[in-house]
Amino acid sequence: MVGQAIQGGSTALGTPTQRYEGGSGMGSIIGALFLGGLGAFFLFGAYQSTIERASGGTNITLGLFGVGMLAFGAFILFNWWKNRGVHVQVYSGGLARIQGEKSQEIRWDDIRAVWQSITKHYRNGIYTGTTYLYTVQTADNRKLTFGNEIKGVEQLGQQLQQESTSRLFPRMVAAYNAGQNVPFGDFTINKEGISHKNKSLSWAEIEGAQINNGYVTFKKQGKWFNWANVPVAQIPNLIVFLSLVDHVVGIKRGR
Repeated sequence: MVGQAIQGGSTALGTPTQRYEGGSGMGSIIGALFLGGLGAFFLFGAYQSTIERASGGTNITLGLFGVGMLAFGAFILFNWWKNRGVHVQVYSGGLARIQGEKSQEIRWDDIRAVWQSITKHYRNGIYTGTTYLYTVQTADNRKLTFGNEIKGVEQLGQQLQQESTSRLFPRMVAAYNAGQNVPFGDFTINKEGISHKNKSLSWAEIEGAQINNGYVTFKKQGKWFNWANVPVAQIPNLIVFLSLVDHVVGIKRGR
């Protein structure tokens, strides 16, 4: 069940609130077997064409395609094996990623950065699914990832963002108001403006800022090309970053 409420006693992380189960893996197994079967079929075709002295180019093409299919199927099986039995237990004070007897715990107050990568997939213009990946970094530099191996990972990711933002935003606003640099990966924000890697832009020079199609874009006044165009997946604490920029210059949101 996605986001199942849990009743029970409190722990070091507080009171259990929700539990996110891992995927059953049956779809992964079927997909891997299907790809393996296709790979074997193409390899057999390459072998048969060799026996019949077909053109060498055809042999190579069929063989490479077969090997690629087998490798992709093996990769799917490996990911299923690596993530088997995983689930996430959410508490009032944090969460735990549990797999077998191994438990990796995070307190909300210990989170220093959250990255999110959300990719929608299309084939021939038809939507085929979305890949989610949330990466959390703690004060002691541990990193935990949560992806599609978790049922309801989108909802879990929203909880991660909400809990971390409610704690990080006041600290970063205070640092900004105090005239300090506030880092967001390759971006740094302060009262003078924003910098990205080795280039800087004052707030007054920004003609436009927007988020669209998974990119955050800044445009400098009088310039034709974008001053910066960065995937949101590369920006830690995205919501805090966007909120600070929006507060100063405003930000236009697209899709």
